[in-house]
Amino acid sequence: GGVAAAPPLSRQTGPVRRGGAEVIGRPVTRPFCQVHELLEWRPGGDPFNVAHVPLRCRVRGNQSRPLTLVCHDFKGGYVGDHDLNPQGSDQPLSFRLPHWHLIDIFCYFSHRLVTVPPPCWVNAAHRNGVPVLGTVITEWEDGTRVCAEVFSSELSWRRFADALVEVAAYYGFDGWLINIENPLSPHLVHHVQGFLRYLSRRIKLRVQEARRGRLAQLRDGTGTGTGTDRLASAWPPAESGDERAYVIWYDSVTTDGHLAWQNALNVSNRAFFDACDGIFLNYTWTNLLLARSAVEAGERRHDVFVGVDCFGRGCPGGGGFESRVALAHARSRDLSVAIFAPGWVYEHFEERPAEFGRNSDRFWRLLAPLCSFGVTPRGAGASATPVAAGALCGLPFCTNFDLGVGLEVFRGGRPAGRGRWSDLSCTSALPTCCWGTEQLSYCVPGSG
Repeated sequence: GGVAAAPPLSRQTGPVRRGGAEVIGRPVTRPFCQVHELLEWRPGGDPFNVAHVPLRCRVRGNQSRPLTLVCHDFKGGYVGDHDLNPQGSDQPLSFRLPHWHLIDIFCYFSHRLVTVPPPCWVNAAHRNGVPVLGTVITEWEDGTRVCAEVFSSELSWRRFADALVEVAAYYGFDGWLINIENPLSPHLVHHVQGFLRYLSRRIKLRVQEARRGRLAQLRDGTGTGTGTDRLASAWPPAESGDERAYVIWYDSVTTDGHLAWQNALNVSNRAFFDACDGIFLNYTWTNLLLARSAVEAGERRHDVFVGVDCFGRGCPGGGGFESRVALAHARSRDLSVAIFAPGWVYEHFEERPAEFGRNSDRFWRLLAPLCSFGVTPRGAGASATPVAAGALCGLPFCTNFDLGVGLEVFRGGRPAGRGRWSDLSCTSALPTCCWGTEQLSYCVPGSG
């Protein structure tokens, strides 16, 4: 089921309700909940919700490999005193992702029509070389009405797609998950496929252009970013990760317009897969369906993202700390995975928040062997030493190991204030994590 509707994305600062009281003037990240809100939106006037960190490059291998997408669905998204506040909070941070090196794509999810990722998540992900997707979702009877409006004509869906492209370019993220979970009239299916092809092509061109603009601003000193971000802007454009922009389709509607989750890539949804960059499979698959999906995808098998629900709904292993069971099935077929709602590691133990760090490390430590890959850097000889696929490239590399939370504020190395704070935008470029049997240690990317 869905969650309560939220107000439209505002280009103004406004009141935020906290503990029954309103705090005036704090910027808030909000989604678009109506089609007309998106179509009437224009870039500008919302600087606090813009992510300014450019997507850092990662080591690129000579060969394709299966990917790991993480779909963030923490308490329905837009959580107050967390990612709802793009400029941080004086409240303790609840859920965070310190293991970016194991993630290839991050998707911010909610049940609103158009989910714009909060800038703090985009900044943290980009600083660690991970592209970020927003979500477009239609559901139930209201979704049927929205689809009838958006896909009624080529002119209509092009306007909708162009608006999505400009939203991503302005707010600084890298693509969209498209999730239509309501039946479609048969005559609309062709328009949806055209929409996917057009959006996939346009998003890559426009996002690349926006990235180049942000890099140029960092280089000439007019952009917003840390000293590390400005150092990163000195890398050659070819090494900026510009090609990583995605439109991914969720396995829901079939090509005859029926709402029928296939839990596989097959003839009933292949046309949508062919029109975009990948498909996110529903969660109730079987080994046989995965085998058939791999055959159906052929050389594009790494564009098939097998859904793994961390709450265990329909997945082998039952989710939680046993999510690795489902991941292992997907990897045995050389398929990519989409890990849905890893916030389980906080929500399931919410009455014991102090244990989050330990539980998070345990969760990702169990998944690490299935998400870690050694790659031979592109252009290197066959005898070159493989490096971690999640390793950042480009020099200089520097970090202060900031996880976006703290108990004290320092300026120039000197204490400047005490008290809890949280701001994911402060997350550093984090080294790849090397887990031993007894302790967690860090190694500089590419060093071994």
